[in-house]
Amino acid sequence: MRLRCLLAALCLLAAATSLPASTIYVDARVPRTDGDGKSWATAYPSISAALAASRDGDEVWVAAGVYETEAVVPSGVKLYGGFVGTESFRDQRPGLPALTTLMGRSRRTVVDLTQSAPGTTVDGFTITAATMPSYGVVHIRDGAPTLSHNVITLGPNLSQPLSAAVPANALVQCVGGSPLIRDNFIVGSPMDGISCVPGTPLVVNNTIVGNAAAGVVTGMSGNLPILVNNIIAYNRLGVYVAKGMPPVARGNCIFGNAQMNYAFMEDLTGVDGNISADPRLAFYEDGNLHIQPDSPCVDAGIEAAEHGELDIDLLPRVMGARLDIGADESDGRRWTPAPVHVVRVSETGDDANDGTSWPKAKRTVQAAIDAIAMIGGEVWVAEGTYAGSNKTPYWGGIRLPSYVRLYGGFSGTETGRDQRDWGRSPTILTNPTPGYIVTAVSGNRTSRLDGFILMGSPAAGAAAGVQCNGASPVIANNVLTGLTNVDAVSAITAGEGFPLVYNNAIVGNSGGRWGVMSFSSAGSVISHNVIRANTTPGQRVLSLRGGSVTNNLVEGNSTGPNSVVLDIQGDAAVAGNTIVGNSAPVLRPSTWPMTLANNIFLGNGPVTAPWPAIPGEASVRNNCFYQSGNTAGLVGRNGNIEAYPGFVDLRTGNYRLRADSPCVDAGDDRLVPPGAVDLDGQPRVQGRHVDIGAYEFTGAAAMPRLPDVAEALAIAGGLQPATTDDMAWLNQDPPSSGISLSDAIALLKALKARADTME
Repeated sequence: MRLRCLLAALCLLAAATSLPASTIYVDARVPRTDGDGKSWATAYPSISAALAASRDGDEVWVAAGVYETEAVVPSGVKLYGGFVGTESFRDQRPGLPALTTLMGRSRRTVVDLTQSAPGTTVDGFTITAATMPSYGVVHIRDGAPTLSHNVITLGPNLSQPLSAAVPANALVQCVGGSPLIRDNFIVGSPMDGISCVPGTPLVVNNTIVGNAAAGVVTGMSGNLPILVNNIIAYNRLGVYVAKGMPPVARGNCIFGNAQMNYAFMEDLTGVDGNISADPRLAFYEDGNLHIQPDSPCVDAGIEAAEHGELDIDLLPRVMGARLDIGADESDGRRWTPAPVHVVRVSETGDDANDGTSWPKAKRTVQAAIDAIAMIGGEVWVAEGTYAGSNKTPYWGGIRLPSYVRLYGGFSGTETGRDQRDWGRSPTILTNPTPGYIVTAVSGNRTSRLDGFILMGSPAAGAAAGVQCNGASPVIANNVLTGLTNVDAVSAITAGEGFPLVYNNAIVGNSGGRWGVMSFSSAGSVISHNVIRANTTPGQRVLSLRGGSVTNNLVEGNSTGPNSVVLDIQGDAAVAGNTIVGNSAPVLRPSTWPMTLANNIFLGNGPVTAPWPAIPGEASVRNNCFYQSGNTAGLVGRNGNIEAYPGFVDLRTGNYRLRADSPCVDAGDDRLVPPGAVDLDGQPRVQGRHVDIGAYEFTGAAAMPRLPDVAEALAIAGGLQPATTDDMAWLNQDPPSSGISLSDAIALLKALKARADTME
């Protein structure tokens, strides 16, 4: 009897383990809670219910919608998204990962793949979270699952700031194992894109962009991740080797990462098919990461695709001669801009409105941002005063996510953004509570703050300006004034981020414990700003750890004792600035080589202090020093001069150059990129060479410059060979030197004729 019972039990077990795999359906739109998951009509309403009912080999199909979940995927189960909800076969999916969103709301991982056997799959989702999970949005531990055809991001949903209590992590966190990560968009993390420390993943044909730390982090001895045919661009770092051996990298496009493309490893550009060229993403700022048909990534992949392999859109790989680099396979389509979604805000609006027109404008800026955050677009704000919402207590003020561009300066009648006049329609942002007025979260150059006046609120007592928390926004065309922050930075601060700060007036702010502006991540760009009359007891006006400070007017700022105006460290460039009348030394001694060129320093104190030592003497070149410290050893070498710079009117603060200024044509052209403009927006290099300082002299010379006349005569008389540069300079019309080559030749002929008649 016992033997028969044992045999019967074994037969039942064998039958159970040999049952065919099932398809389990999930659709949150099904209006029932007693579904069995066996069809679309009787689908489970939640992913967790479907996964609980699944076993090794099953497929879970998830229809379009937003699912708040913390999905622990059982080993061997295949989880697929992107269904309309009528499909009979998996390959009928339309191929839009954005159809099905997995949303996390806590600090727990959204998708957990722990000890997953080969074949375990998560495919076809947008995977995101409202806060940065402690162990990654997707967490892979000690297994070999497949993560494919997903958009993995933190972008517009982030609702809490980063915390020191949260360990450094990534959108995709691999701890051990050998997963296959392919054909994904991995974008917009305030930390890393993929971290495999330790781990030996195969990372193939992904587009990894816009992350505030590294695109890919590898490390630990004995691990050898393989990176093939990925686009890794516009992160702070491209590939970062934490420790151990570098990854195997073949056929990748690694480009435009703010600090460096390869960190703590050899630059592999030109080796094994790796390239460093603009990948020509369709509209990166709007979240369209497909490649244009003229992208250098087209047909540049180095390994053949497997039969039946698909790209991020579930379209065939290899539509040309070879497969493309990145998650998108170009089908030859030239992507054109999609219609921009615009939400309007005015003081007479109502947050119950949809903001699609000025009569239907919303009342608060945050309500407009929230309305457009998931799809991206622009918020237009009419003239008036607006405060941050108290509904965002973690941020205090206005939360600016990825793919939202915030524009002020509208009168409230415009039909196009180019019709606004932000100088005549003041749009003021304040904060009713102490803290920052605007906090940017996530993304690299995917959000924008443009055309506002950011002012401290008397009610708040201490309001600061802009905080970049894991974000690298564009901050342009704003006035930041009257801001203070006793405990931190008053005007603009960026920790995990590297913003572009362009064409702002940063005036009359009181710096706190860390000064007026502080940028601690390499890659920040501070350009074409007026930085004037800021005070910061004991601290610096501007602190920068790698990046550039170019074409700014830095005037009349004061700091406490033992401090400086510009605290520049790291691999930085300070070029083309006019720095005048500041009450403290401009720079502190640096242990890092930096480029200090084409700047005017006038009347900065104390005037008797020795100029700080900067490693690499040749990097300090073509500057004009006047009453700005002891410059012994610098002046007279590498193009540095000591002379009054010849301003139009020093008394009234007109720091443009006169025709006879020694700074005209005295700069180093190597620091002028194509299309560069000065602080007035005028083209750079209007004479023979770029001018020193923030302003380019644009008028015709009042009289010929004698050194130029002498050189022109020497060339015309054959006493000096003419370079291509000389010919271009001498043949300008009108000649910037006051004399052209033809004039010089004519003058020599006249002089010779006169001499002949006198003999």
